[in-house]
Amino acid sequence: VVAEMADRVVVMRNGREEEAAPVGDLFAAPKTPYARELLAAVPRLGDAPLRLVREAPANVVEVDGLSVRFPMRGGVLNRVTAHVHAVEDVSFRIAPGETLALVGESGCGKSTIGKALLGLVPTEGSIRIDGSQVVGVSQAALKPVRRNIQMVFQDPGASLDARMKVGDQVAEPLLVHEIATGSELTDRVEWLFKRV
Repeated sequence: VVAEMADRVVVMRNGREEEAAPVGDLFAAPKTPYARELLAAVPRLGDAPLRLVREAPANVVEVDGLSVRFPMRGGVLNRVTAHVHAVEDVSFRIAPGETLALVGESGCGKSTIGKALLGLVPTEGSIRIDGSQVVGVSQAALKPVRRNIQMVFQDPGASLDARMKVGDQVAEPLLVHEIATGSELTDRVEWLFKRV
C-alpha cells in the first residue's frame, strides 16, 4: 500500500527518524536493521506466521500511589489547619516510545503531577524516571534526572520569556546542565533549530 501511495518514505521508531529514502530504494535495499525488520514482517501469501519474542522494554516512568497534599494555614499563628488533596493515589507507567496525555478539567492536578515528576512539590508514593527514584532524594541527586525531562507549561507566558531571544531560551538548559558551552553551544542550538 505504501509503495502505491508514496514517492518517499520515512521509517520512524520511538518518535525518531530511522531511515528516509525514495520508496523504491527503501523497499529494494533498506539500509537500517529496523527498516529491514519491518519489511521482513510484512505478511505474504503462503508464508507461515512468524512469532517474534522480545523482551519487554523497561518503563521510562513508573508512578505508584502518588499523592500530593498542600497545607492550608490559618489562625493568628498561621499554623497548618488542614491539607488540600491536589493528587490522590495516582499510578501509571510509560514505556519507551509511548506518550501519555493527562487530560482533565482545570484544577484537577495535571500540572501538579508534572511538578511531582520533576521533584518540585512534596509527594507521597514512588516515582521512578529511567530507574532513578525521585521522591525523597536530594536536589543534587535529582539533577541528572532533570537533564532528561522538562516541564512545558500550557500557558505560553509561563513557558517562554518574552524578554529573551528564542536561541537563548533553547541554549539555557544546555548551559544549566553543563551540556555545552561556547561554540559547541552555538552549534548545538543551530542543529536543534534545523531539526524543527
